[in-house]
Amino acid sequence: MKAFSYSHTGKRTNNEDYIELADFAYVLCDGVGGIDNGEIASKFVSDSFIRKVALFKPSEITSSLIKNIIIEVQTELNQKAKEQPELNGIGTTFCAAVFTEKGLICAHIGDSRIYVIDIVEEKYWRTTDHSVSSELIKSGIIQESGSRNHPMANQLTRAIQALPETELAITDIQKFKNMSSKHLIFMCSDGVAEVLEDRVLVTILCTKNLTSEEKFGIIQNKCKQSAKDNNSAILIQPEIEFNSTKTQTEQGNLWTYLKKKDCNEDNNNNKWWKIFNINTSFKQNHEKC
Repeated sequence: MKAFSYSHTGKRTNNEDYIELADFAYVLCDGVGGIDNGEIASKFVSDSFIRKVALFKPSEITSSLIKNIIIEVQTELNQKAKEQPELNGIGTTFCAAVFTEKGLICAHIGDSRIYVIDIVEEKYWRTTDHSVSSELIKSGIIQESGSRNHPMANQLTRAIQALPETELAITDIQKFKNMSSKHLIFMCSDGVAEVLEDRVLVTILCTKNLTSEEKFGIIQNKCKQSAKDNNSAILIQPEIEFNSTKTQTEQGNLWTYLKKKDCNEDNNNNKWWKIFNINTSFKQNHEKC
């Protein structure tokens, strides 16, 4: 497994992002802005999650196990706040990519993102932000393009927070099978999304004549130059040889394509594909077919 990572303060005075990498598990957390000690929450959650996952072998990892570990982590954060009242209310986003014998499990809470990119077919999936702006996009009130600059872009609807008397945050889980060297997994805090919209980011990651390290370097330099917020990222490339006989057609409705596909191709799945159109943002393919 190849992995590259960086974390940069941006124009802020301190960095509340935190990254943790292990043999088969990768975590990125972003301390909730506007709340003191966000960096304590992000480090605590990252360290605790990796420590617990490391107790298991990849063959033992399941979605249920990941969810239970995140519940344990949140419970421990609440206990820490009880013991240290000054930490009550500290919070963080959370995203994790965990490789198993069967593939990849992605877990997230908040607006830190995970992208899974197929660089051969130039298609990608990403997590859906738990934020007010994301809900406005779903409702059709605002467009996805430029949503990161919306006044409510940074207002979260879900996060891990040390509030012992409230319910624990629910984790979104997505599984992928047959991961190989044709895939890239990109994880980032919202400081990266502030600078690079999906189309630009994925286009860089799908560039044919660059190594993964070179692609990551371009992203890192753009964010360091332009990001106002803390910005951190992880890029992972599985080193399992690509086998064209193994496909993810059963997950075809998850993917977004950079280029338009022929409406006659695999029509059972095509009607759900999101096709990127530079002039009109995203359109569902069933508008064309």
